[in-house]
Amino acid sequence: MTKQQKSQVIFLAVFAAVLVICHLASKGIVLSGSNIVNVMLHAVFPMFAAWGMMFIFTGGLMDLSVGANLLLAGNVGALLANMGLGYAGLIIGAVVTAVLATQFTAHCAITFDIPAWVAGLGGALILEAILAQWANVMAASSNTLPALKNYRGLGKTPGAFILMAVGFVVAFLIFNKTSLGINLQAVGANPTVSKTMGINVRKTIILSTIIGGVFIGISGVNDISLAGKLSAITGLNSLGTISKALSATLLANSLINIFTKPVGIVISSVIVALLFNVLTIFGVPSGTWQNVCLGLLIILCGVLSHLNEKGVVK
Repeated sequence: MTKQQKSQVIFLAVFAAVLVICHLASKGIVLSGSNIVNVMLHAVFPMFAAWGMMFIFTGGLMDLSVGANLLLAGNVGALLANMGLGYAGLIIGAVVTAVLATQFTAHCAITFDIPAWVAGLGGALILEAILAQWANVMAASSNTLPALKNYRGLGKTPGAFILMAVGFVVAFLIFNKTSLGINLQAVGANPTVSKTMGINVRKTIILSTIIGGVFIGISGVNDISLAGKLSAITGLNSLGTISKALSATLLANSLINIFTKPVGIVISSVIVALLFNVLTIFGVPSGTWQNVCLGLLIILCGVLSHLNEKGVVK
């Protein structure tokens, strides 16, 4: 057994032990079948959003418009689904919208040579404004943003779990087994050296952000399928929409020495969903104290993943 495999076994054993303790403390609620299904359903959305950010962020583009992007994408998909296009309209509408929005931010950052987070914030404000204006127009006609009523199978069992399984296979294979994924990781590590090695940095970033946009679009599909409706949000409050996905991404980064990134995102998304679920069961107030617990968990995972490293971890 390799050192990495031992670390994986230890991590999963500790995780299982903590779950058992929580299950016993909750008098048999945490690991009950219905609760596990509920936790997994709520892990799918941050999982897809985190996979999308994995392909976008790894190349160095810190796109903060992801939250606004998936809100708009989900609503566009719902509109097309309700117009009679069904699941095809829901998926294609959301994915195309998300890819276009992602490309807008990526091209702004690359073409104008500005920090990606600046382009991302600008993109978020623009996408929020588009969605808000859409909501105003709909309100004027005595209506609201489209609610998804008849095509919500991808937010429930078994559709959501099938979606998650397919998403994992695609994310894992592209990120770890294709030249695009390998080049993307090289660009993220050192773009200058990557360029010297013959990697087309711009092409790699553009292609990876397209793939990231597809995952963001699917996250919007799952979110509106689970919730039924996604509201318009302004003032950069769309960032709160991806708080769990960002947390899962940070956790996955802290586990990178133990698990490959796509696998780490699966585990981290489940941990984040479980954390909020368990804290709610134990009566911990939502918001501040639950977020404090999440922050402490992220720090703990970071410490554990770097125990055997020498020097300063950056």
